[in-house]
Amino acid sequence: MSFSLEPFIHEVIVRKVNVLGIVVRQHNEVINSFFWNDCYVRRNNINSCTKSVTSLAVGMAVKEGILSIDEKPSEIFADKMPDNPQQWWLDMTLRDTLMMGSGHGKCLLPRPQRDQYEDDDWVKTCLHTPLDYAPGTHFQYNNMGPYFISVIIQDRTGQTLQDWLEPRLFKPLGIKNAQWFRSPMHYTLGMGGLHLTTEELSRVGQVCLDHGRWNDQQLVPEEYLAEATVPHIKGAFHNPPCPDFAAGYGYFFWMNDKVPGYRGFGNYGQHMIVLPQYDAVVAVTSFDPDDQGILDAVWAGVLPQFEK
Repeated sequence: MSFSLEPFIHEVIVRKVNVLGIVVRQHNEVINSFFWNDCYVRRNNINSCTKSVTSLAVGMAVKEGILSIDEKPSEIFADKMPDNPQQWWLDMTLRDTLMMGSGHGKCLLPRPQRDQYEDDDWVKTCLHTPLDYAPGTHFQYNNMGPYFISVIIQDRTGQTLQDWLEPRLFKPLGIKNAQWFRSPMHYTLGMGGLHLTTEELSRVGQVCLDHGRWNDQQLVPEEYLAEATVPHIKGAFHNPPCPDFAAGYGYFFWMNDKVPGYRGFGNYGQHMIVLPQYDAVVAVTSFDPDDQGILDAVWAGVLPQFEK
């Protein structure tokens, strides 16, 4: 039976959301796709969907002994800590930052791709920002954690996160010449700035769906992905809260509300939706602030096709 995207296209038109393209994978193959204009060949900034790629890097780095998610930023960056730091800063672990539970009451580094901050050392800027909550107790969406991961991997391996991932993820997936923004200090932006086509994004989702495997190669440890893709903290990103942004958060992965599974998400409608019960991945790239509206178009226009 053919898989139709006409219902999804109808939902996009009715909801008036600016979607660029969609790729649907099932049973490890692309079963249908649709693109507006030339978006099938154009790489787009997947924004914070990049964080999920950084999460995969964390699993690889843990496996290789490069880092542990129970390490503490205050110890890793001891030379940059302020005098007499808060006890909460001394208690915080990388695990807390992975689940957006660092303890901050606001988003740090909110515009890394547009603005330059007073100090180019963004790690120091973050370390000198007071915490408002005990780590691990309060959800606050934050760009600090994925940037810390990028800095740690580069400092410990001598390679940028992008270069380090080249043989471990990009090359196996056939993603050639990956484009990824860097900070003023030449660290890969672990929080955003990765550019992929919609189809390339769907390949990353396939790795997640297959428990870290791509074809016959285990790229990401299965046990790490199992831990990273379940909820560790509950919180809302949007105001007012939207159902799919209040269903829980893993390690740089959002939980779905309407259907079991999880997703990578980037601002303006970049979605890498993993649906284990259907053995499927739905990748969507967009340019529209109505993130929940785009998801609702997927739930209304794509899921019924799986049900059939």
